[in-house]
Amino acid sequence: MLIHGCSPSGVLASLRHVARAAHRRGIPLVVSTLIPRADAHLRSSAERQRRIVNRELHRARWVNLLVDFDRAVRAPDGGWNPTYDSGDQVHLNPAGYRVLARTVPIALLDRTITR
Repeated sequence: MLIHGCSPSGVLASLRHVARAAHRRGIPLVVSTLIPRADAHLRSSAERQRRIVNRELHRARWVNLLVDFDRAVRAPDGGWNPTYDSGDQVHLNPAGYRVLARTVPIALLDRTITR
């Protein structure tokens, strides 16, 4: 289980459903990858599932713009970067949120939304 009992295929199917509905209305879909976590409740199976979702998001042709939050806050070893830990190993600190904000390509986002 990854997110509230959803498997990677369930998460991706839900996103594809949203993408179809958005695209029918002419709305582009901007998606971000899932960031790593280091909390004690995160099992290795959940980490594998998170990586599956992220890998599939990188391949998805139905995503108009993918923002790679995972890469932005990931440690060199592939896990949670403690530099951005708020102290609970779940939420980012202000520096981590600044990194996420800088990851969003504003000029590209503007072109994606206005086309």
